[in-house]
Amino acid sequence: MNAAIKPRRAFYLLPLVFLVAAGLPSLLLLLEGIDGIRRPLVRMVAPGTADVVFDRQGRWTVFYEHRSTVDGRVFRSPEQVPFLEISVSDPDGNDVPVDSTAASFEYQTLRAAGSAVATFTIVGTGTYEVAIADDSPAPSGEFVVAFGYEKGRAVGRTVFGAVLLGATVLVALIAVGVIFFLRVRDKRKRDVASPPYAMPPPPPGS
Repeated sequence: MNAAIKPRRAFYLLPLVFLVAAGLPSLLLLLEGIDGIRRPLVRMVAPGTADVVFDRQGRWTVFYEHRSTVDGRVFRSPEQVPFLEISVSDPDGNDVPVDSTAASFEYQTLRAAGSAVATFTIVGTGTYEVAIADDSPAPSGEFVVAFGYEKGRAVGRTVFGAVLLGATVLVALIAVGVIFFLRVRDKRKRDVASPPYAMPPPPPGS
C-alpha cells in the first residue's frame, strides 16, 4: 500500500535551495553583463588617425556616434551613418582585419548616442593606430567614433541572465504555492477524518 507523501514545513526549503543554486549563477551572469555594458567606451575624433590604447584582448565593436562629447567638445552629427573606411594596425604595424557588423546595436545615454558599424579582434593589448576616413559623397565634417569591448556579448549576457533569473524566481514561487496547496489539502483531509470531539448530552433529570 502506497502512503501519500505528507507535505511538511521542511519542504519549503526545497524552493529556497533551488533559488540559491540556480538563481545565484543567473544573478552573477546578469551583473557581469551589466558591468560590460557600463564599461566606458574609448573615443576618437574622425576623420583622421589616432593612437588608441586597447587594454583587453578580444572583440571590439566600432560605433559611430551622432551625439557625443570628447575632451569637453560637444559633437552633433547626422544620425545617418556615413560611408566609413576603417583601418587598424597593431603595435608592430600589422593590419588588423575589420569586419562590418550585421547586428543592429544602438544606444542612447545623456551624453552620447550611436550605433555599431564594425568589429575587429585583437590578440594583444597595447597602442594601436586607427585610421578612419569618410567616403560619403558629401562629408558632414568631424564626428566621433567609439570603441567598446565585447559589447554584443555583454548585452547577450544581460538579457540571458535576466530571463534565467526571472524564470528561476517564477519556478521557486510556483513550488512554494504547490507546497502550500498540498499542506492545506492535507490538513483538510485530517480534519474530515478526525471530527472535533463533541461533549455527550447530560443524562435526563440531571
